[in-house]
Amino acid sequence: MHRCGRIMSQQLIVCYVSVILVTFASAQNSSFSDESTWDTCVCSDGPCSCVVYYLCGLDGVIISTGDNVLDPRFGGRPTVDVCSGIQVCCKEPPDTDSGSSPDLNPSTPRLPPLQPDRNGCGLRDTSFNLDAGWSRINIDDGTTAFAEFPWMLALLRRDRGINVFECGASLIHYKVALTAAHCVQKILAEDLIVRAGEWNTTSFDEPIGHQDRGVSRIILHPNFTKGSLFNDMALLELESPFQEAINVGIVCLPEPGALFDRQRCLATGWGRDAFGREGKVQTTLRKVDLPIVESSTCQSSLRTTRLGIFFRLNKSFICAGGEGEKDTCKGDGGGPLMCQSMKDPLRYIQAGIVSWGIGCKDSQIPAVYTNVAFLRNWIDSQLASMKLENLAIHP
Repeated sequence: MHRCGRIMSQQLIVCYVSVILVTFASAQNSSFSDESTWDTCVCSDGPCSCVVYYLCGLDGVIISTGDNVLDPRFGGRPTVDVCSGIQVCCKEPPDTDSGSSPDLNPSTPRLPPLQPDRNGCGLRDTSFNLDAGWSRINIDDGTTAFAEFPWMLALLRRDRGINVFECGASLIHYKVALTAAHCVQKILAEDLIVRAGEWNTTSFDEPIGHQDRGVSRIILHPNFTKGSLFNDMALLELESPFQEAINVGIVCLPEPGALFDRQRCLATGWGRDAFGREGKVQTTLRKVDLPIVESSTCQSSLRTTRLGIFFRLNKSFICAGGEGEKDTCKGDGGGPLMCQSMKDPLRYIQAGIVSWGIGCKDSQIPAVYTNVAFLRNWIDSQLASMKLENLAIHP
């Protein structure tokens, strides 16, 4: 499921628009009915397995990327001559990765960083009085403080006089936003509004107001794949830069290829707290702390779901979560997954972008995020092409 959707007016009026990725449709948890037996079967150019018909691609090879996958589960694998029921005998996919592009412009030099007034990226402005009653952090329920994450953005779409909330995003330059490609792939730049400094979507009483900017250009990663969400990243070039403020700042980007395995990190968003009718839309920006899950462990967990035992986690993804009652969900798509810097715990580095998951709040299945470090060189090349200084480098 894509993680996106509700309506926001100037006050961000809360109303929900359901947008569910066909690839992962219809599921509200990770327990699924199963019509695939995964038996080994006889075919002309094996090895082959018995799978439900929609798991077998047009090329006769089992789908391992998540494209158009519904509800398979697996058990033992005896060899049979003919597959039962609505199953077909389908060739097992080769043991290779596909769809990734770690470095489209490896020779592009990284521009030297500038030092903004807040002494670098990834810092929450602590000069503001966070002890005011309405801005107090509630660790138990995930409530954030005003200006705690000044790089958090809301993407709004103009629609017949109202602003429809599409996704989250993050500020990596005062003129550039980072988000998920699936959030903006079908939207025109002139229909988008990027909002910085938002916190409580139903209140005008915040001490510093939000800022809105139009979008001059949407830049999708050239290897973004709609069905499987490989390389799920986009940059939004703004019509004019945001003004730095207590509630508007820049997050740090990771070094190319950086790993965050076994760290506990934070995700933020205004999305629902659960999938389906029982979920409640959040009016105040929320945060959730999640463990980064090593890729092989995450892939094994995802193979126990409807994605099937041949699912392969692409290198353009990282995983986090898998703890009960803690997860990103619908409405959080495009938002940042942030880890504290090992060199400076007061700074946050964006490790991921909220991309997709199997239901919400599953106690065993992690959510999947775009791997920002894996695609960092592409970000650098795009900033260089815009002739912008890279403000998001850890000082």
